[in-house]
Amino acid sequence: MLSRSARRPNPGSPFHELTARSMNMPVSSVTVNAAAVKAPSFIGSALGPYIVVWRNPLLLIRMVGREVASKYTGSFAGLFWAVLTPLLMLAVFTFLFGTMFSPKAARIDATTDLTTFAKFLFAGLVLHGFLAEVITRAPNVVLGNPNLIKKFVLATELLPLASVISAATTASIGLLVMLVVHVATSGTLPLTALLAPLVLLPFVIMMAGVAWFLSAVGVFLRDIGHVTGLMATVLLFLGPVFYKIETLPEVMRDVVYLNPLTVPILGLRRVLLDGMPPEWVGLTIYTGAAFIVAWIGFYVFVRCKRTFADVI
Repeated sequence: MLSRSARRPNPGSPFHELTARSMNMPVSSVTVNAAAVKAPSFIGSALGPYIVVWRNPLLLIRMVGREVASKYTGSFAGLFWAVLTPLLMLAVFTFLFGTMFSPKAARIDATTDLTTFAKFLFAGLVLHGFLAEVITRAPNVVLGNPNLIKKFVLATELLPLASVISAATTASIGLLVMLVVHVATSGTLPLTALLAPLVLLPFVIMMAGVAWFLSAVGVFLRDIGHVTGLMATVLLFLGPVFYKIETLPEVMRDVVYLNPLTVPILGLRRVLLDGMPPEWVGLTIYTGAAFIVAWIGFYVFVRCKRTFADVI
């Protein structure tokens, strides 16, 4: 059983005050999650993420705000880059695949106009951008906050989670742009668009598990940051971003479905662009897999966090 002093850092310590100021929070509000000190059992870690968020909601909000602000602090366009970046990518890929290549290969079929193809492409690019940001930033989340880790002033499990929510915020801006473009070009928005959060939430949960895992492993294997950048590129072309999965041979479809991008991209296109509900069986399986990945990732992070201070 932890003592009261072990649960709460010394309010008078300089580092406690410094951490509070870095989070823009009152000094007295920065507390240590006592449950995080002990490594939970494998079964017990299933509820770990929810407990950490429940106990530290204000701290998580502050950390997400700091993550979002740090991306654009000092830049001329600021938060506008969250809109400009996917639009520039959309323009480049639409030009390449919509004009330089054959219409059948680029626009899914000969009757698909360029506007429809642009929206088809944009849905995939936004979700891939979210995945790429998560997996490339995750290995440095712990390494980039050595003082917080060494002094153990806050629930370190929130660091990767804040990074994921920050990336999801950026992706949400891109999706809002896509909705505006879709309504402007088609004149309507299908009722199935209300199911979009249900389609995307399992994807965010899975990426949280991946972030916990990579941020823990990245402390001990510093080269993993190079691997994740390469992996993001591989997943871009092995996912249905530029093509319909029906155009692939049967053997290749099974491989593509192993890509964590496939189910959310297909589901998002169905509910937003096609006006159809998602494939419930596939979404259910994907949701179960997402919770398992999050479970394992959180367990690995909490098991490893006790040695972070010795390695950093």
